[in-house]
Amino acid sequence: MQQIDRTVPAPWTPLQAKKDGEEVVLDVIGRTYRLGTHAGLPTGITTAGEEILAGPVRLVGRLHGEPIEWQQPFLALLQQDEERAVLCGTAETGGVIISTSVKAEYDGVLRFDLAITPYLGFHKGAELAAGLEQLWVEIPLRPEYARLYTYWPLVNGGEVQTYEPVNSGALPAEGLAFPFKPFIWLGWEEGGLSWFAESDRGWQPADPQRAIEVVPVDGQMVLRLRLLDSLLLTWAEQLDGWYHPNPPVTITFGLQATPVKPVDEDVTARRIVHLSYYEPLETISVEAHPRPDGKPGSLLDRVAESGANVMVIHEVWNAIQNYWMTDRPQEIKATVAAAHARGLKATPYFGYEVSTLAPEWAEMSDSILVKHPDGRYEGGWQRLPPQRDYMVCYGSAWQEKWLDGVAWMMDEYGFDGVYLDGTTMPWGCCNAAHGCGYRKPDGTLAPTYPIFAVREMMRRLYEIVSARDGIITAHQSSCCLTPTLQFAHSYWDGEHIGGGFKHDAQGRFPLETFQAEFMGRNFGIPAEFLSGSPEALAYTLLHNVLVRPGVGEMLDTISSIWGVFQHFGTSSATWHPYWRNTDLVQSETPGVYISAYARNGRLLLVVSNLGLEAAEAIIEVNGDYTTASNAISGEAYVLQENTFRIPCASMGWALVELA
Repeated sequence: MQQIDRTVPAPWTPLQAKKDGEEVVLDVIGRTYRLGTHAGLPTGITTAGEEILAGPVRLVGRLHGEPIEWQQPFLALLQQDEERAVLCGTAETGGVIISTSVKAEYDGVLRFDLAITPYLGFHKGAELAAGLEQLWVEIPLRPEYARLYTYWPLVNGGEVQTYEPVNSGALPAEGLAFPFKPFIWLGWEEGGLSWFAESDRGWQPADPQRAIEVVPVDGQMVLRLRLLDSLLLTWAEQLDGWYHPNPPVTITFGLQATPVKPVDEDVTARRIVHLSYYEPLETISVEAHPRPDGKPGSLLDRVAESGANVMVIHEVWNAIQNYWMTDRPQEIKATVAAAHARGLKATPYFGYEVSTLAPEWAEMSDSILVKHPDGRYEGGWQRLPPQRDYMVCYGSAWQEKWLDGVAWMMDEYGFDGVYLDGTTMPWGCCNAAHGCGYRKPDGTLAPTYPIFAVREMMRRLYEIVSARDGIITAHQSSCCLTPTLQFAHSYWDGEHIGGGFKHDAQGRFPLETFQAEFMGRNFGIPAEFLSGSPEALAYTLLHNVLVRPGVGEMLDTISSIWGVFQHFGTSSATWHPYWRNTDLVQSETPGVYISAYARNGRLLLVVSNLGLEAAEAIIEVNGDYTTASNAISGEAYVLQENTFRIPCASMGWALVELA
């Protein structure tokens, strides 16, 4: 087992907890939570410099047809250190007690365990408890800080490609309703609030399709969790008594304000090139790729000369899918050494599966794999050498074995971290052998999503990799689940929509969809986009996001952008996105959007035409500039009275420097 140094890892800072009157104030990096005596639920949440709650989080209920008025509130801070704080709170009403345990951690995750309990039977509350017919948690948000949403999964357990990003976008004025979802984020371009739960065990919504609602109420945008809409089934058969107590119903959920860590605006910090599984290991160092001067060179030369500093080696590095040992150790060591000699970090592929070739398959597979409610396995990827690979649940014993394997692999082969394919995603699982799944009152089996287990695994992986000065890049599809994803240095999203943009009825891919899911700034996690189309850059560059290239034409395009950004110095520039930069630059052409970098009296503009027709963009800048030129081609534009024009194809983009 890997021994972990349990100090708070950078860039996070120690958690601070203190009593402030009857409330407890929790400070973590960039965020403040105030927890009140109403069952320990938040009364205030500040993030990105803004108070995002419109009022205290509240428990709304009905007892025998009457609204519940909570009494005897209580809150205590039991334990605190640099990593975590533990609190307990309570509230009661005539016949029902709500006992709350709150566990807060340095990254801003708050775990709430609500135990709903009847009074002891020989008290008059026994009959009242049996009449508990409604209990909701309502989280009131200020509408200006709840304009965007994303949720996961799209459908089923999360393992589907839909080609439409229906899970992310602008929150409609009338709100939204969902069946149970284990993760929902609400926010705006700069931050927001993640809500998550591993299952809906204990929930009794009247309409399962509206178990979770986001609704406007009295000028607030309320995230409503309909825990109970009817009499508790487990309390309906008998009165509570000493020898036959009615069991408490425990509901668990978590909250995390975003951004989860300081926003990293330097998109050139990790210049990653992804080698696909079509690139055989033995060709990586062979001089078989022409260099710009026409002379032969290796694939490694091609990658290094592009300006990249990180190389991902896909599945070709090992014979066994998602396994830490290789049958060609000397070749791997030589390839990693060759990458290092060229200034490249080398990171290998890991995913979400266990292979039939793995030595542990026979003794462990049935107890560690993800299972569907009917007992079948999920997944089944096939690759060479011939094998099948099935989805593994990291809430199982495989977590420990895999972490030990990654640490050993980095030390043995010299790798500089890991590339993760779906590993941060807590797949819906019904495998009772490791504690996943639960029985509904009607006896049917329902999945759990092991968020807390995957979160702990990712935290430990971050500590293992960081101790070796490595990096973690995580590929996921539609799953921006911040409690787990935050422990990656960057995420790579977009495969589920085919790496492209499907325009809406107004002729564009909604910018709010990109802001909500693919930008990363709102989460505090740097993002990359998965696409093979240069047109995708028209969207990504506006949001300070790049497309991750492979070895092909896209690499040349991205290499030129890296060069422009480094020459301009975007790493030390101030970024001004299109939604709040009219004091610097304005587009007078419909469909043309502009984001800007400002540094030392110069501007670098990203000009994108997102319309369906080509256009001549008319751009007005505010400031004392004398020249405007295309930062890639060098073409000069006529700048008169702070205005210049630039031709833009549909889904075309340009980088324009003004000095």
